[in-house]
Amino acid sequence: MVKFGIFGSEEDMDVMYVESHLSDALLRLEAWKEFLLQNQMHHAIRLSHTDQDMLSLTFPVKFTDPVSLEKTAILGTLEPTLDLLHEKGLL
Repeated sequence: MVKFGIFGSEEDMDVMYVESHLSDALLRLEAWKEFLLQNQMHHAIRLSHTDQDMLSLTFPVKFTDPVSLEKTAILGTLEPTLDLLHEKGLL
């Protein structure tokens, strides 16, 4: 979801570097916020398990009808959401 680029590094940083990375993270957060509000999606945000410098976002995916556990069936059902995420630059 949002990578900060400032945590977990033992290198010295200056205020301009930190400000730039935080500004970039804020822009990404705003894009996610807009997507979530427009689509009225419940969500949760946590520190990423694999990268302590990143936040990860989860939201529930509910199927209106039963979906076969075949790749094409699942992809076909998720495709509208994935296309919207891609369109918004969130993938």
